[in-house]
Amino acid sequence: MNRSSRALVFLFALALTARGVNIAGQPLVSGVQSELRFMKLLNSAEHGDIAREIEVADGYLIGQGVKQNAQLAAEWYEKAANAGNPGAQNQIGYMYQAGLGVPRDLQRAARWYQLSATNGSIIGKVNLAVAYVWGIGVQPNPALGAVLLSEASKKGNGIAAAYLGDLYVNGTGVTQDLYRGIACYERGAKLHSYYAEYKLAVFLSKPDKHPQDLARSVSLLKSSISQGYVPAMYALGLIAVNHPESQVPHQEALDVLKSASDAGSWKASTVLGALARDGKWAPKNQEDAYRYFQRAAVQGGDTVKEYVKNDLQRLSLLLDEHTVAALDEETTEWASKHTVSLVLIHKADQKPAPFGNYALTSPPPGEHTGHIVSVNPD
Repeated sequence: MNRSSRALVFLFALALTARGVNIAGQPLVSGVQSELRFMKLLNSAEHGDIAREIEVADGYLIGQGVKQNAQLAAEWYEKAANAGNPGAQNQIGYMYQAGLGVPRDLQRAARWYQLSATNGSIIGKVNLAVAYVWGIGVQPNPALGAVLLSEASKKGNGIAAAYLGDLYVNGTGVTQDLYRGIACYERGAKLHSYYAEYKLAVFLSKPDKHPQDLARSVSLLKSSISQGYVPAMYALGLIAVNHPESQVPHQEALDVLKSASDAGSWKASTVLGALARDGKWAPKNQEDAYRYFQRAAVQGGDTVKEYVKNDLQRLSLLLDEHTVAALDEETTEWASKHTVSLVLIHKADQKPAPFGNYALTSPPPGEHTGHIVSVNPD
């Protein structure tokens, strides 16, 4: 983890609705059926059924069968949490950390993570571990965070193994040990953690710190991408650009870069702009180049605006003013529909469902915070 970035990334479980089920593993339904089912759940919840309390909270949080209402979602999660449910304790801990439906309260969030972990939630333990690493609602204690991550890793949690790898690579809370960190990534990858697969792939793609293995790097990135992990999309596209010997098909690389751009990755947008500008893999396309550089400027903020400024100025002189105005309007409209930047789990057919299990980690260098990603339920 990079200590220069103090904020945390919140990882949400989006995978459940991608599979068409709710937190209880039941099929999602729509329309009148959905509303009727919610009313039945609400009746059971009001009679003290904890499982139904959680489902009601889920419904309010994602707007399934009822109008979305984060405050009511928090009330029902907290009710189930007070009854001792570790998953609900973990969930309400996040909501206090994010200030979602309740006032932001980091200390209360940490206490809920503690209760969740004590009651057996592995993801709760991961959240608590990272809270200790960064001092979120508790006194910083990276060494304790490392212990908790090690325990969660030994229980078979891939995301914990990957985060422990981050600690060893950066020497946070443990003695710095690059190869032990890589071993943690290996363990996480065996447990099918998209994040571990991504981190291991990055090491394998660079010969300076680890023997280069592009074939395996590409394979790991594709596995991570299959789970929707946006940085892996960008990484695969970059390997295709920089390493033609990787034999990643150009169209596949373009597709994953476009998916990453759509999900908010300014780096992917910049690469797409450069490809269109230089005519690599396809004839030069000044409009596309301007479009993607402009999108990168919107996604990345002031630093990126400065980075792409010269390209935008040069391209604006090559294009007529009406085309530039239309492209600027297009970017403004695009940005209005993409208000959550850098969503790290992205699938075209996936409706985000922020409920269930998630964990916390520091953002990669150069990335923004507020990422939404998927974590397998424990």
